[in-house]
Amino acid sequence: MVEYWVRDGRGSSRRPGPLQSLATLVALLVTATAAVTTVTQVDITALVRLPLSRTGVYYVTTTGELEVGRVLRVWRFGELRVYKVVMGAREVVEAARKALGVYSPSQQEISVMTPPYTIFTRAEDPATDVKQWHRRTGEWSGEGVTVCVIDTGIDYLHPDFLREDGTPVVRALVSMFFVSPSGTYLHWVPGVNGTLEEAWVFEQEVFELYGKYPWMDDNGHGTHVAGIIASQGNMGFRGLAPGVKLVVVRAFNKLGVASMDTVLEALEWVWNYTSRFKIRIVNLSWGAPGDNRGLDPVSLAVDYLSERLGLMFVAAAGNSGNMPFTINIPACARRAVAVGAFDPAEMKMAEFSSFGTTIDLRVKPDFVGAGVGIISCKPVTVTSYIEEQHPEVVYNKYYMVLSGTSMAAPCVTAVAAAHAERLESQNIKPTYSVLLEALVRSTVKLNKVTKDFVSGWGAPVIRP
Repeated sequence: MVEYWVRDGRGSSRRPGPLQSLATLVALLVTATAAVTTVTQVDITALVRLPLSRTGVYYVTTTGELEVGRVLRVWRFGELRVYKVVMGAREVVEAARKALGVYSPSQQEISVMTPPYTIFTRAEDPATDVKQWHRRTGEWSGEGVTVCVIDTGIDYLHPDFLREDGTPVVRALVSMFFVSPSGTYLHWVPGVNGTLEEAWVFEQEVFELYGKYPWMDDNGHGTHVAGIIASQGNMGFRGLAPGVKLVVVRAFNKLGVASMDTVLEALEWVWNYTSRFKIRIVNLSWGAPGDNRGLDPVSLAVDYLSERLGLMFVAAAGNSGNMPFTINIPACARRAVAVGAFDPAEMKMAEFSSFGTTIDLRVKPDFVGAGVGIISCKPVTVTSYIEEQHPEVVYNKYYMVLSGTSMAAPCVTAVAAAHAERLESQNIKPTYSVLLEALVRSTVKLNKVTKDFVSGWGAPVIRP
């Protein structure tokens, strides 16, 4: 029998005792999950003036060993390591001489529910499914491409996540909420652990014991994001890349909250299991405002994974308004594809979409996606927190309408998946660099000249 710790979604845990049915129902995967908190770069000159006895918690990103401070946690990405460590001012200065980044969190949580990531508006009867603006051909659907979505989970029993042949869109479900003492996270692989219906039976048992679902999306955000990418349209509205397979990592709780620790765990899981699941693209429809030089641990991890594994990370730029220097973390990462939001009906930027450049004057966002009045799947197996709090967004039993760069990002993720399928058909491996070039070549420019800090290269589309 395997004993598990129950995570509270904010990075801490309590020990409730063994989950009685885990051994027979679940084959385990080592996992780690996601959620970004606001981070600020340490001002070394200011620290020098502080009393040397003053201590605090810092995240140190380095390719070497950390020889100072009291280490609380370590996340490993090959040669790259992120240490959560208690240090005094003198130790911070010493660590900063060798580290890639030394950060102290200015807030401990990030939520997909609150600005700058999701806008709640009244669901009107859509004359058109505006996200379909990105589709210029029906030839490519992302067939054979695996997309990882790190979010609030997914309602995997929604009819739109079942293909005509009866096979599920979901390839794997991973939970950051239940972890063994050895660091193994609870997962479910359809066809290995059982059917998705059996997964739901198991989840209800877990919920009765611990008051939380491992994978089922009782927030709603993750299901909406996943539907934009992979909905089969069985109940009316099709996703942009219905051919993809989804690996869904639940890192955010019912309220849509997670911690930086959980984000780093999610990225660590991606590092460990990209090869096993053949993940090609990772969707990050969340983030945090803060120092956006890309030197925070999450952005540095995104850059490292992209470079070493060839992954494309697509991240929401943020909904901080049309103001300069408001690109959020981790969209500010050098190799993250930062996505702003535009309205295809009027071919103009959404008034809430964050603008670049970054503080160190790198041009972001990279692209824009449809992000105004996006209709997509909502949970049907459970009543989601979004539906409870914002009933005005509900379109019908199966769909709801949301706006934000959270919705724009999966539009670009889906377009990238379609291009990945096209490249594979030409025997070209769709690595980050190759996919990025394909997206750039496929864009409809909002600025006719070149890449800018408002709309990036423009809005990518699925072309023949």
